[in-house]
Amino acid sequence: MSGRRSHRDRLQLIEFSLQRIAETYMPKTDHDRVIALAGMMQAIDLVRNIAHRGQADADDFEICVGSLL
Repeated sequence: MSGRRSHRDRLQLIEFSLQRIAETYMPKTDHDRVIALAGMMQAIDLVRNIAHRGQADADDFEICVGSLL
């Protein structure tokens, strides 16, 4: 039974850790969520350009990285 308890304890720790991460890093307002979504869309477009053309515009890359960080 101790193996099950250990597994259950690890799952609870992971769940707690994920909740803390979400509380700390998730956007709190709709404005923040929109900014985060826009950054993700820019990143998706950048990846698409790299996949199709093999390169990306340096300015687009800098803007994308800046919006995500």
